[in-house]
Amino acid sequence: MNTAIITTRTIVKPMIWVTAQGERIPITKMETTHLFNAMKMVFNHLAEAHGGMPVWFVRQYGDVARAAEIAPHVMAEMCAKMLAELDRRNDLPENYCLPLEQIRGQITNRRLNK
Repeated sequence: MNTAIITTRTIVKPMIWVTAQGERIPITKMETTHLFNAMKMVFNHLAEAHGGMPVWFVRQYGDVARAAEIAPHVMAEMCAKMLAELDRRNDLPENYCLPLEQIRGQITNRRLNK
């Protein structure tokens, strides 16, 4: 009897961030402060749309605000992926650490991950 072993592999592509200028950057290649600020922007729109507490919220972006209202689970997943990438880094400025933990608490406690 001949047997064959078949293996499958899932290819996971890195999340791509599209800047306001249309540049496409894998989050693994973003500068740490840029990644943090992008994650914070997504989080703040999600928080505002779904009863969370925004962190350092200054300005609203229409497309992101609409996405947060329509697909909160997608926005929460984006935040989770960005948080995971930030966790791999060791160059986050100290004054970003508290806001990062505030955001992490709201995302991981599933307050905004419905």
